[in-house]
Amino acid sequence: MTFSRGSLGLRIFYAMAVFLFVIYFSFTAFFVYEKKSDMQKEELIHGRQLAALLAKSVRLGVLTESPNLLKAPVEDMLQERDVILVQIFAEDGSPLLTQRRADKNTLGLPVEIISRLKYENMDAVGKAGSLADFIGSDLIEFWSPVVSKIIGNEEELFFNKEAVRKDAVVTGFVRIIIHTESLKWGLVSVLSRGAIIPTLFL
Repeated sequence: MTFSRGSLGLRIFYAMAVFLFVIYFSFTAFFVYEKKSDMQKEELIHGRQLAALLAKSVRLGVLTESPNLLKAPVEDMLQERDVILVQIFAEDGSPLLTQRRADKNTLGLPVEIISRLKYENMDAVGKAGSLADFIGSDLIEFWSPVVSKIIGNEEELFFNKEAVRKDAVVTGFVRIIIHTESLKWGLVSVLSRGAIIPTLFL
């Protein structure tokens, strides 16, 4: 009789332990997923803001196709977190200025490969007349048209990413490439904290 009670109690204990384990780790998985989603959104917003700011800063330099006028805003952009490459293009796609950040990891790839122009991306930005981003496994490209004149609300270029701006006069393009290294280290930190959470309940 004592053995039966002990066996029943042991089964109940195991069942409760499994139940708590599932609850704890479900909460951890949800926590990690939400933090990862928030961090990715922040990274995209940050990149779009940089592209919009750069496009506004290089208007005169693009219009006159003067590398001297483009150099300062490009160098300022290279000081931003995780930015490894900045390029400015004329309306026809010809490069006006390309600069990379030497102290950043470029995945062992030559700058020529990283900076290789994808004309389909430029075409998509030109047709939409607004910002666009292209996400890879280790790099994110941010594009923005350089607009010399807008009839209407300039903020639409950022807030309404899909809007077609037929009234915008596009004179060139900017391209910013960001390394996702900081994002990955942030996710490692989140995973580490997430792994600790269940132990707080034990």
